[in-house]
Amino acid sequence: MKGLVAILAKQPMPGRVKTRLAKDVGPERAAVLAEAFLLDTIDVAAQVPGADVLIAFDPPDAKAWFCAHAPSGCEVMPQPRGDLGDRIAAVFERGFALGAASCVAIGMDTPQLSPGRLAQALSACENGSVTIGPSVDGGYYLIGMDRPRPTLFDGIDWSTDAVFDQTSRRIRRAGAPLVLLPEEHDVDDLAGLQALEAGRLPPRSRAALLAFQDAWKG
Repeated sequence: MKGLVAILAKQPMPGRVKTRLAKDVGPERAAVLAEAFLLDTIDVAAQVPGADVLIAFDPPDAKAWFCAHAPSGCEVMPQPRGDLGDRIAAVFERGFALGAASCVAIGMDTPQLSPGRLAQALSACENGSVTIGPSVDGGYYLIGMDRPRPTLFDGIDWSTDAVFDQTSRRIRRAGAPLVLLPEEHDVDDLAGLQALEAGRLPPRSRAALLAFQDAWKG
């Protein structure tokens, strides 16, 4: 049975994506970067051997845009209402309903991830393990499992530096083995953008980073 990489994504429109980053680079540049990150993330997910791709999109009227940019055979679904925990739980529910043996969920903030890292995460989701990729800001850039576990996402203080610790405690209380991936920066703000290494990025993201680099140097 196949694994599945689920991407939670927003349509890259100025003023609606990367709003914290936009305070420093402007909404148009932030949207260009977001689009490059998203399209590269979709491409990388599609390169994971033996894995399918699911894109959970927002806003609800963006289906046509995502279908136009999705790889062949990719499942697309609108993100449900609710907080981030509700949306992540819904993605896992859909992924396992499609028959996935294991599923990892990522966002569009870590364009430096490789197909190998995603394959590693999927293979770690065995025997009830939960895999997490912690981010430098106290959250996580990836979570994976081999069965639905919606209670892991209840009552988390989303968008704070407590997300990783709170989620890890919930996993341990559930009695599930926790597998940690290497820590990464995610690009929510200027500090995250400055931490990206152009050499680790796929083509679109590298080009967008280099094109706008003068805007945030120093």
